[in-house]
Amino acid sequence: MSVHACNASGSAVTISVYDSDDASASGDVEVCRMVLAANGSFEYDMHGRFCAKGLFVDITGTGHYSLEWS
Repeated sequence: MSVHACNASGSAVTISVYDSDDASASGDVEVCRMVLAANGSFEYDMHGRFCAKGLFVDITGTGHYSLEWS
């Protein structure tokens, strides 16, 4: 699994990705957490990591951002 994020705003955002089968992080495993500075980008490669349930993404902060995973 790989996660790519880009923040195109003037303020920081925190992106948390969970292995979850619903719209909640309660009781689910946090796969990664990225803190993106203003106008920053980040790539997190986790070779061999699978999310058995699915994905739930929690984004804290304001701004314009893009998140991609494979």
